[in-house]
Amino acid sequence: MPLKDPVKRREYQKLNVRRWVANNRDKARAYNTEWKRKWRADNPERNRGIKKKSWHLHGEENRAKHKARHKRDMADPVKAARKREYGRKWKEANPEKAKASIANWNKNNHERVKLYGKRYSAYRRHRVGTFTHDQWYARVAFYGWCCAYCLIGLTEKTLTIDHIIPIIKGGTNWASNLAPACRKCNVRKNRNRLLPVWIRK
Repeated sequence: MPLKDPVKRREYQKLNVRRWVANNRDKARAYNTEWKRKWRADNPERNRGIKKKSWHLHGEENRAKHKARHKRDMADPVKAARKREYGRKWKEANPEKAKASIANWNKNNHERVKLYGKRYSAYRRHRVGTFTHDQWYARVAFYGWCCAYCLIGLTEKTLTIDHIIPIIKGGTNWASNLAPACRKCNVRKNRNRLLPVWIRK
């Protein structure tokens, strides 16, 4: 016999739903996934607004999760190949969006663009060794954000990459052969001068 009190009836119905979900987790998960998919398809604008609001509220947390997931996926050869193929197809289908996205990333990651340019230059010249963004900034921190030669303080704008043993003299492109330098010292050292000779002068 149904309960006459509406409050008690709602509580009874909620209790039954909880019991059913506890005993049928797979069915409940499948139903929930399908319901959300249909709702997103029927309400694209509201779904976009909710996602945008959630992203702004939990921006740092979401970025950390995306980075961790991307790192895990790229460690798996199958998932990495799938992601690269998806990215290639998306670029072919959306050339203008891809171009705008790359330009925006380059604008917001100026220092990384400079480092990637150095690495690509080394690759073209068949230099031995390579380094990452984190390795380079670890070297800068090791020198205390000062020029390795004149000891002047450096900033992102005045920082330049110097090879302690120049590439032309047999130096490598490994992080251990890198040192931060101000532009004046980097130009003064010149690629033909080995470090001990230049310091004595």
